[in-house]
Amino acid sequence: MVKDLSVSDFESITNNIKLPKYDPSKKKMIIEFYISTCPHCISMEPIFLKLSEVHKDIFFYKTEISDKHELAHRFNIEATPTFIFFPQNNEPVKLLGEIGKDEFDNKIKEIFR
Repeated sequence: MVKDLSVSDFESITNNIKLPKYDPSKKKMIIEFYISTCPHCISMEPIFLKLSEVHKDIFFYKTEISDKHELAHRFNIEATPTFIFFPQNNEPVKLLGEIGKDEFDNKIKEIFR
């Protein structure tokens, strides 16, 4: 399941995230930053949803940034879709653009192993 974050719950979910460092006591999560009219974002939606069903130990979130410029700026989002992986014991990892399901799955396994 992918939870769509509003500005108010974005702050509660990501409380204490400080790039580039991440508190290792926090949960494993991936946040997708997207724009609803972006064709690459639209293509990634079913892939992101399917992988959220496969990787149940990871929290999958998404946030539409066309009206959330402060979030885009805070996380230095320059293109959509952008996925930021927050592993428990490492720095966040950013993945930009459209990517195939198998390649995305391999990236998840690599980052969260």
